[in-house]
Amino acid sequence: MKKSNSRIVVIGAVLGGILGAMGGAEHSSKLFRRLLLPGVLTAIAYWQTESILTISIMFMGIIFGIGYGIPSSDDDKPSIIGNFFYNPCHHNLFWTNIFTRGTIGLLVCASLISLPIINHNWKMYLMACGMILWAYVRISWEDMGVYKFFKWQLLWSETIVYSVIAFETLILVMK
Repeated sequence: MKKSNSRIVVIGAVLGGILGAMGGAEHSSKLFRRLLLPGVLTAIAYWQTESILTISIMFMGIIFGIGYGIPSSDDDKPSIIGNFFYNPCHHNLFWTNIFTRGTIGLLVCASLISLPIINHNWKMYLMACGMILWAYVRISWEDMGVYKFFKWQLLWSETIVYSVIAFETLILVMK
């Protein structure tokens, strides 16, 4: 990877993490996460590959809108996927979180399917998907505290997850 490309990946990962976390912050627009983050990633992917197939990355915005709220959890309203896994997991919040967030992670990976098709690098795609799934299943629901970014209180856990998504997407693009 060229030095200029590695800068794009690092800056993009930081920007992606902040945009994703801003989309979940109080008194902030969800469009940071649902539109701006996928839009930036799609624009960079198209700029690098010149393939219209990169539009698949925009589907991330729909996936980010699904949410991963769990029934009986105090912090969030239940999502469709959270409701779906709650009963089969016998109301166990740990396993409901694992399956709910893992499903969201798999859907995010599906939105990136155009990249290995364009670049013919399925090994990197599978490794990237592994990292994205790990971030969702292990990090996304952990309480890692908050930090202040301008007027918003952003969650570290969300910043890390969306940084991983942006990083892995851009690595696949820049190969």
